[in-house]
Amino acid sequence: MAKTQFPMMPKAGGGVLGKLVGIVVVLAVLTLVLKQPAEAAAIAKGIAAGLGGAVEGAATFLKGVLG
Repeated sequence: MAKTQFPMMPKAGGGVLGKLVGIVVVLAVLTLVLKQPAEAAAIAKGIAAGLGGAVEGAATFLKGVLG
């Protein structure tokens, strides 16, 4: 029997455009870190704080729904 693929899931590998966008993003982040390390650190701390807040909010929501 053949494997069943989910119609909504993207195929592995991606196209040239996706790879190009990924390379551009990696180069932009690398340039930011090398040229402005203090600003890059501040951005990383902000992202981490935002993710931490989102996790705490989700946990609070689940406690309210399930508890």
